Amino acid sequence: MTLMGFGPQAVALIMVMMMVIVITYTILGGMFFVVVTDFIQFVILSLGMLVATIAVLLNVSLTQMSTVVTEQYGEGGINPLVSSRFGWMFIV
Repeated sequence: MTLMGFGPQAVALIMVMMMVIVITYTILGGMFFVVVTDFIQFVILSLGMLVATIAVLLNVSLTQMSTVVTEQYGEGGINPLVSSRFGWMFIV
């Protein structure tokens, strides 16, 4: 019987390798791997944000964005000092 095209020996080898990686990661864990994990998450989120920003800017102009913000929120959408929700404390 095969699993995803692999024979039983290959599946057993893959499972052992995965188990060794997980056990090694757990044993050597601690603050270093917490920092590494956080850094990897930061890189992934930053790349995602960059891709999303580029996709939006390629499809929507800044003029369209400012027009919609002004229509929805008035002058307060652009100037926090005018907004009743934010005011000067928002800047501080």
